[in-house]
Amino acid sequence: MSMVVDDRERLLRMLAAATFLIFFQAYMVAPIIPALSRAFGAPVETVGLIVPAYLIPYGIATLVYGLLADRLGIHRLMLASLAAFAGLTLLTATATSIGEIALWRILTGLGASGVVPLGLTLVGRLYPYE
Repeated sequence: MSMVVDDRERLLRMLAAATFLIFFQAYMVAPIIPALSRAFGAPVETVGLIVPAYLIPYGIATLVYGLLADRLGIHRLMLASLAAFAGLTLLTATATSIGEIALWRILTGLGASGVVPLGLTLVGRLYPYE
């Protein structure tokens, strides 16, 4: 019984850490918008669009992951979403223009948007209401 509790706790902590990173990614660029504007020689207003470039696709795609999980399997889809988040976040660091950053953030939002809803589903399975 102790092993099951340890596995559940480990998974819960991992999901909490992943959720933190997903939401941190959404807002971490806001404080550095002026620096990005200077670095890329782009207007602050244009650079500011990289925040919703992540959040809008993220919000829309969360609606699809439940249906996909029913068809493809929740664990497989969770791993794919985490992998997409990690890989696309790394690609964002290679961007050479604000347009590239925006593109990578759009794709990152789409990929990352499965983690939270699928994580909540897994937590619900691990910790029944009773």
